[in-house]
Amino acid sequence: MSTLESLRKRSGLLVAIVGLALLAFVLTGLFENGGSMFGGGGEKSVGEIAGKSIDVDVFKRKVDEAVETQKRNNQKASLSPEETDGIVQQVWNQMINEQVMVKEYEKLGISISDEELYDMMVTHPHPALVRNLSDPQTGKISPMFADPATGELSAAKIREFTQSMTDEQEAQWAQLEEYVRQVRVIEKYNNLIKKGLYVTTSAAKREYLAQNTATTIKYVVKNYKLVADSTIKPTNDELNAYYTAHQNEFKQEATRSIDYLTWDIAPSAEDIEESKKAMELIAADFKTSKSFADDSTFIIAESETRNFDQTFHTKGTMSPLIDTTMMKAEVGTVYGPYEENGSLKISKLLASKQSADSAKVRHLLVGYAGSGAGQTITRNKDQAKVTADSLLSVLKKGGKFTDLVEKFSDDGGKKMPPNKKEGEYYMGKGGDYGWLNANSGFVEPFKNAGLDGKKGDLV
Repeated sequence: MSTLESLRKRSGLLVAIVGLALLAFVLTGLFENGGSMFGGGGEKSVGEIAGKSIDVDVFKRKVDEAVETQKRNNQKASLSPEETDGIVQQVWNQMINEQVMVKEYEKLGISISDEELYDMMVTHPHPALVRNLSDPQTGKISPMFADPATGELSAAKIREFTQSMTDEQEAQWAQLEEYVRQVRVIEKYNNLIKKGLYVTTSAAKREYLAQNTATTIKYVVKNYKLVADSTIKPTNDELNAYYTAHQNEFKQEATRSIDYLTWDIAPSAEDIEESKKAMELIAADFKTSKSFADDSTFIIAESETRNFDQTFHTKGTMSPLIDTTMMKAEVGTVYGPYEENGSLKISKLLASKQSADSAKVRHLLVGYAGSGAGQTITRNKDQAKVTADSLLSVLKKGGKFTDLVEKFSDDGGKKMPPNKKEGEYYMGKGGDYGWLNANSGFVEPFKNAGLDGKKGDLV
């Protein structure tokens, strides 16, 4: 009975959950196969949250951005339908949080200060940050952020990374900061609710006794079925009295029976052919742009995703549909339109370079105040550059690299871990970080210096 009463009290919540599940199903249909569909027009609202209509273009843009982020983070050319479905639902839930829960957080005064965010991102990394900086397969921290001695997340490594980020890395780090901020706000909100659910000692004692007190009783039962209905003759007054006393006990809420149809939203053959013709015109225009600036402007103007990828790719890291072609093509080659995951795409080879697939490197780190290399460093950035230039000059004149690392490098990795003995190799010894490749977890300038250089180069 108590369960039924609980369901009655929460019927509105159940309806909301069912409604949300149905809407998520509809949204998944709209954005299946990579989050894109052909055609347009028609209804511009994908749904309503807290009385506010959600524009389908706004929602689609958020889904596309989330899909691109997921592909970039997982180094995938495309996502499976299941992964895309999950992203659609995540984006919808995020918009619910923005439209509904954020207002509640503001009313309650729940917020995250810049100092608290810095503490969660650097000083005392939040578990959500640790998960994002770990390999999902092994659970180990990325070498870029790991303490070489312990393998744990290193605050110094994080500070070093944030001081030398590229524009793309800054954008990704900002997304990660926003994610950690949201997770922490939700934790605070849940903790408020948890602390508000207080049970007094007397109430707990009463509940305990009710659950654990046993009583021996004797009783007599006579089943109603053993009494013939014909022997019972209720009067009209008795019937009216019973009806009056119990008339509201069996009241039913109004219900509706609904029939509905579902169908796949997919382009027709004519739609695809028409889109291909339009894309062929775009491809022809794309061939005429002669510089990175022209290419980026063209992509922003014509592409739905507005994703201008300037990353150099090695063989096997691009979509199988273009990997072989682009590895053999000349700079400026435009390929497409071609169909992939329900989208029509055009690809252009912007630049080409010869790089080693791996390189063995050593480095000498000259830190400066605020760079994350060490709290005791007082020199500024300009002074650090002067020192680095001087050390480079000494090395070019024949100075011994390991000696200079030992004396001048601010890299904590040069110190011998406790589990190593004198003479044993460890990563960072004498500035030696062993072999790296394009997928190693080092900052791009460091990797590029190793892979693009020649043996013996000092950069």
